[in-house]
Amino acid sequence: MSTPGKVAVVAVAATDQVLAFNASTGVWVSHAATGLTNTDKVVAEGNVAIVAVAATQQVLAFSAITGTWVTHAATGLTNADLVAAGGNVGVVAVAATDQVLAFRASTGVWVQHAATGLANTDRVVAGDNVAIVAVAATDQVLGFSAITGAWTTHAATGLVNTDVVGAGSDVGVVAVTATDQVLGFRSSNGAWVTHAATGLANTDKVAVADNVAIVAVAATDQVLGFSTLTGAWTTHAATGLAAADLIAAGTDVGVVAVAATDQVLGYRSSNGAWVSQAATGLTNSDKVVA
Repeated sequence: MSTPGKVAVVAVAATDQVLAFNASTGVWVSHAATGLTNTDKVVAEGNVAIVAVAATQQVLAFSAITGTWVTHAATGLTNADLVAAGGNVGVVAVAATDQVLAFRASTGVWVQHAATGLANTDRVVAGDNVAIVAVAATDQVLGFSAITGAWTTHAATGLVNTDVVGAGSDVGVVAVTATDQVLGFRSSNGAWVTHAATGLANTDKVAVADNVAIVAVAATDQVLGFSTLTGAWTTHAATGLAAADLIAAGTDVGVVAVAATDQVLGYRSSNGAWVSQAATGLTNSDKVVA
């Protein structure tokens, strides 16, 4: 389940300071933020707040777990750089110096990693315990786990900025259409797991939630599910599948509704199994939620 919001943040440009309110303790915590302007990026989610101060090339993070602010140099930082926060993780991608910086709420530590070829058109996403950066110029993906506290890179041949990238609480997913492959990232061990997805297109639907990623490939009538519990991809036939068909993902479940053949397919994260069921009269106007 997603981490409840525990942090509110106020960035005061005139006095170069940031203030975080920690709902866990009921205390405000302030910190200097020299050079702060109202064009700087400020994000908050779950236990994390991130402030990126371009003028002084520094990033500041607040953790509701440790109750403190932590600063880190971010050489080359601009207001065009990408910033994201999840429940227990924050991420800043500094294009000018080809580096990514992740903040881990449990320890209050920043962890940086090289990301050669990084651009501000690349995709950066964060979930509760996961941050994903997809670098198109060098065909690589980087995943940060708040569980392990480390970055892990993986080749993603053919990656472009229109490819779908997503993050759930403990799972990340990248769908690379040029090479018909999907990559799942698992927070528990920081491992990337690849699988073929023949016929994959950017019009195909991808759903991601806490422990589950679902990819529906219309051209080849197949669905793929990734479970962070099993650490594996599982495929299943979905005859008649179309890009317009509805899919959804929840904490430990995925669902795909195939209107043309009146069937629904459920995915179970505990064992990675797909289970199909007839659904006579199904249409894409019907509701599908998870």
